[in-house]
Amino acid sequence: MRRNAPIRTRILLTVALPLAFLLALSVAVVLQDGQSRSLAGVMKKNALCFQAISDLVNELQQEREAASMYLSGVMSRAELQTQHQRSNASVDQILAAPQSYNLGRHAVEGLMHIRKGLGALRGRVGSAVQDHAEAAGLYSGLIDQAMTTLGTIATRKSTKGVGKVFVFSRCWNPPRRAWGTSRATSRRSSARMLR
Repeated sequence: MRRNAPIRTRILLTVALPLAFLLALSVAVVLQDGQSRSLAGVMKKNALCFQAISDLVNELQQEREAASMYLSGVMSRAELQTQHQRSNASVDQILAAPQSYNLGRHAVEGLMHIRKGLGALRGRVGSAVQDHAEAAGLYSGLIDQAMTTLGTIATRKSTKGVGKVFVFSRCWNPPRRAWGTSRATSRRSSARMLR
């Protein structure tokens, strides 16, 4: 400030500079808060999508096990069809409102491919596919496609690295898959021995 400026100008500058600084700081905070809210909304959709697809993967794993049990003679056709309905409901829930899950076109097409693949696979189980291990392998292919969608969601920039934790938690799927196949195999062997 100039020494020979009137006192009124000095007071105005003394008050105005801190106020201008506070105003600029508050605008920056409001803008960052808006970005944080927007990011939180996107991350919420990603989390909902991740949970819905995780549920789908779980239903597909249960259907794979049910198909193995059906082919082993341990489960009835009606019980298998009940699991089919649960898997269908899981896929249909996601496909009914893809915008609420923040799904891109590629992910929706992948889920539609899984839905069509399920229909084709179900028609083959019990007729063309009699071996439970082959059926489990075919189901595993569809499950892997769903897991790829999970990986896509987890590595989005909008997850800010949080999604990678989800992927890590799902990394245990291959051991679970092998365990499910071996469990179905042991049930089939047990069922044969009890006959």
